[in-house]
Amino acid sequence: MSYFIQLDTFEGPLDLLLYLIRKNEMDICEIEISKITQQYLDFINAMRVLDVDLASEFIVMAATLIYIKSKLMLPKPELEEGEVEEDPREALIRRLLEYQKYKWAAEELEKKPYLGEDIHRVQISQEHVEVDFDPQTGLKEVGVFELALVFHDILKRSQKTYHEVEYDVYNIEDKILEMVEILKSKFNERVLFHTLFSKEASKGEIVVTFLAILELTKMGYFQLFQANFGSELYVKTIKSFDQFRLDQMELTG
Repeated sequence: MSYFIQLDTFEGPLDLLLYLIRKNEMDICEIEISKITQQYLDFINAMRVLDVDLASEFIVMAATLIYIKSKLMLPKPELEEGEVEEDPREALIRRLLEYQKYKWAAEELEKKPYLGEDIHRVQISQEHVEVDFDPQTGLKEVGVFELALVFHDILKRSQKTYHEVEYDVYNIEDKILEMVEILKSKFNERVLFHTLFSKEASKGEIVVTFLAILELTKMGYFQLFQANFGSELYVKTIKSFDQFRLDQMELTG
């Protein structure tokens, strides 16, 4: 059986880089290339494990980041009088600033009313609440990048130092039913994400478990939260499994 994931969260590598810069609270003009490069590569590696078809531009950007990082690590040549040291990050920073400018402009245009359809709007409340924020716990809902990092970390921790021949073929439907059985009694409770993965799980089982969690999240049964970037990830069951059926899923295979 095959399972396909469409990665539409990031429109391109610049979009992903801006996300990383924002999450790490960096100044776009003072990017910590070493840190950003490692997180970018972690994301790419996690997507490859999941067989996500990444556009070539993501791979080109990975090569660009590695090149800039290597340039920054080399000894700096002595400058003659009047010479200005070239910053290897300069071209990338210009691209990011230009992309950010047009991205913001597009977002502002998106907020404008369409042919007067927003003229008659009922205002229920003046209070602004983030839709991805859980006021009871102070946790924020996570996206694809945070999931990829946690998945990458789980894979690293599960790597074995010996050769293992695997005979088990893991089925996503079976793993989903296993998740339902584990969490159906924990409605509206928070469970640590990493506890859903067996400590002795093989790489194949980890991948299928991760895909099962993604599928149940997409179907609206789970929400995934964390307090801050890089902190513990939690799974919260927000929809009862009483009426759950496998034929509700749109799996390919």
